[in-house]
Amino acid sequence: MLIKVISYLTLILFHFSQLKAVSNQQKILSKTEFSCQNDEEFCYSKDSEYKKSIKYLFYDINPVEGFNLRRDVYIRIANLVGKINSESENFRIVLVLPPWNNLYHWKNMQVHQSRLKWSHFFDLEKLNEYIPVIELETLLKRNEGSLLIDQVFYLESNHQNLGKEEFNRIEFFQDCENTPYYKEITKVIGGEFWSYSEQISAKQCQKVSFRGTNHFLAKHLIKIFSNLNHLMIDRSEVMIHEEYGQSEYWKCRKSMKYSENLIQKAFEFRTKYLNNSTDQFYSERNSVLKFEGNYIGVHIRRGDFVKYRRTLSILKISQQIKNKLDEMKLNQVFIATDGNLKEFNELKGYLSEYQVVRYTPDLEELKKFKDGGVSIIDQLICAYSKFFIGTKESTFSLRIQEERELLGFDESTTFNCFCEEEKICQTSKWVLKL
Repeated sequence: MLIKVISYLTLILFHFSQLKAVSNQQKILSKTEFSCQNDEEFCYSKDSEYKKSIKYLFYDINPVEGFNLRRDVYIRIANLVGKINSESENFRIVLVLPPWNNLYHWKNMQVHQSRLKWSHFFDLEKLNEYIPVIELETLLKRNEGSLLIDQVFYLESNHQNLGKEEFNRIEFFQDCENTPYYKEITKVIGGEFWSYSEQISAKQCQKVSFRGTNHFLAKHLIKIFSNLNHLMIDRSEVMIHEEYGQSEYWKCRKSMKYSENLIQKAFEFRTKYLNNSTDQFYSERNSVLKFEGNYIGVHIRRGDFVKYRRTLSILKISQQIKNKLDEMKLNQVFIATDGNLKEFNELKGYLSEYQVVRYTPDLEELKKFKDGGVSIIDQLICAYSKFFIGTKESTFSLRIQEERELLGFDESTTFNCFCEEEKICQTSKWVLKL
């Protein structure tokens, strides 16, 4: 009897030892599955046994660049962070979102438009689904109102021997001479730092002669990050996409969902002023039932385009809009434009037999949404149109085309622009790839 009991206990112990071995094996297999919480010092694995230290990447862009290009640069940086996080075994990068500060194209002086958070324009929860992000203001509060960045890299474009040698090239210099950064009396590096010059400084700054992609830079940063916790890349627009328009690009772009109040305002405007119908279509591309408006969406880029690019006359633009309205048997057109009131009224005059609509925010709406929010509302209204016509080479039009791709509209209704000829031309097609 005793022998049987011992045998039974031995069998149980063996069984538990096997379960433990399997459990340990599962832990090893899941070692790379980490969850980053921005309010923690480490990224924890799902089994809570392994952890990676969190490090922060800051970035900035040439001050003259506009809202829509900056959104593209965010994708380049986010793809870089994703690349590092997928390959690093010891740490995870959290991307620090730089505040929006009085951009070149934000002309309204009646409203405060500095130190704007990303959450003003985008859904932070969705951004965090692609990579870990945190607002600069949040990180500052967590660090009692000040930050000392370990290293600043100031990128400068390298065009030497272009086409005669390997494209990707990087060279580090010892200082930041002839850049906006300077050494203070206290030996730390001073600078604008997103208008937080009194609260943020750096230990070191180096100019970097750079030509290459975000993945190429990521390879170097993985090594550099092993010795520091806070790194900043300035003039990050110098870095180009490794795979523009490919899967990772679209995964990041999809995560850039607009904030709910902007989506709601665009919907209310479409319903009130464009008789936005409940007409639905089934998008085979993403298997979602979508709504479309019975109107044409148009983006007319004027402003500094008139100075630096060949642009069409308002008369020619109106003729192409009229032809498309008649062809589609529609009577409504929504106009998104940075043109002045005189140009808009001229366009309305040429299209007097049609309903020509433009979103013009009142002062309260402008204070609430800011110039950046108003441009997103314009883009959302255009995105839901039955047919869209944009301006060639405009990043504003490109953002609308991307949104329509994510919504599942047919390519033939999206990638169109005004042309010298009387008919509408098609633009380059950067179609959805997920």
